[in-house]
Amino acid sequence: MLEDFFNHRCDIFHLVKNQEEGCYGIRNGERMTPEKIPSEENVSCHFHTKSNNLQIVQGEPYRGLAGEVKLSLPIDTDIRKNDVVRSRETGMYYRADFPKNIQGHHLTVVLRREDGVKGAI
Repeated sequence: MLEDFFNHRCDIFHLVKNQEEGCYGIRNGERMTPEKIPSEENVSCHFHTKSNNLQIVQGEPYRGLAGEVKLSLPIDTDIRKNDVVRSRETGMYYRADFPKNIQGHHLTVVLRREDGVKGAI
């Protein structure tokens, strides 16, 4: 029954520390960036469409998509704050908030989306 609830698929990219090189050999320090290959691939999930709060925002030089979406995952899924989640159906990328354990049954995460320069991945 719960397996029927998870009717979507997604990929989860964990953040890793990268040493960023600056100009003239000066290091800028460490920066957290998403992995190139997903840590968790083809994960069963459910994107809640009723809480789909995405909207088109006009920006310079082009318009983008911003907002929040609620995501439900199986309880054993490894997802952390600021992980990047990609929907396999739409190909859209989201940034994860803190996952919440719902009575040991499943996880719920609020995903945020910002397109353009602010949301560049």
